[in-house]
Amino acid sequence: MATKFVLPPSLAPVRIATSCADGIIRRLPHLRHWLRTRKPALVAFQEAFAAADRFPAEALQQAGYESAFHIREGEFANGWGVAVLSKKTLPKPRVLQEGLAG
Repeated sequence: MATKFVLPPSLAPVRIATSCADGIIRRLPHLRHWLRTRKPALVAFQEAFAAADRFPAEALQQAGYESAFHIREGEFANGWGVAVLSKKTLPKPRVLQEGLAG
């Protein structure tokens, strides 16, 4: 007979998603719908293609997510950009280091 293993609530499964956004502003309506229906706890994006002053942090907050965003300006007109989103029930993501050493 198999033993049933149950995780305590503090270790319950967490939904984490990663994606190549290929332009977060242009995909914002689809992203908001996806966040509302799939409800991931954490989301990591590469290729956000948004200038720092155009990243949609407010729209993401309205969708229930905090965000941290980083770009290296100058690579493309809008910058490459990476972003991490977390549900407001989790700690807000923070940028601890920009870029890799070396």
